Amino acid sequence: MNLELSAETYLYIGYAGVVFYLGAYAGLQFGFIKGTGYTYAFLNLIGAVLVLISLVNSFNMASFLTQVSFIFLSVAGMIRFFILSNIIRFNHEEEQFLNFKFPTLNKLASRKFLDNGTWVDADIGTEICTQDEELGKLIYVSDGEAEVIVNGKVVGSCRRGNYIGEMTVFRGGAASATLKIKEPSRLFIIEAERLKKICLTDPVLNASVETSINRDVRDKLIQSNKRMANSVSQ
Repeated sequence: MNLELSAETYLYIGYAGVVFYLGAYAGLQFGFIKGTGYTYAFLNLIGAVLVLISLVNSFNMASFLTQVSFIFLSVAGMIRFFILSNIIRFNHEEEQFLNFKFPTLNKLASRKFLDNGTWVDADIGTEICTQDEELGKLIYVSDGEAEVIVNGKVVGSCRRGNYIGEMTVFRGGAASATLKIKEPSRLFIIEAERLKKICLTDPVLNASVETSINRDVRDKLIQSNKRMANSVSQ
């Protein structure tokens, strides 16, 4: 069967390719899609294929080379993401952390985050941070509990699932309280400078970390308000 398309059809195919290109870029800029993953690469792949087809009617070598390059890079990017995503593994401890704090973060960014931190065991009495001194770290309490001490008085606690240092890890500043381990604990610690560096180079990771920290701050405020309300009622 001999299928011939009109010049106008080829023109509209090219327009459709432009729509895919611009849609992918707009989605990336407005945060609807991520630069890492399949969606962005796939949209660019479709756009390149459509524009390439449109060149059948009006060939242009520069445009041809551009579309072939986009097709090659898009396919290579998707293959790379597939391979890396399928060879990355997390242990049970890491999976629990990621599921709780970063449920939507892709495997590549998750692995990068974890590889820049350290898991440690903290014994009873260990002082994690000191009031009025800079911590310079983000700490996640995977298990156990730490007392929050202000001016020598215990005012609360950080338990499993809480962050420590979330208010100062990006902007710096002194700790508002001393935290001392109350029971044997398991902690994940990432230095502030390391965290800022990897977030600066990975917008997806940066957004996830900010969301996770904001959620933790919100949950702590809710718990604090509940404690105040209970204290007043008593």
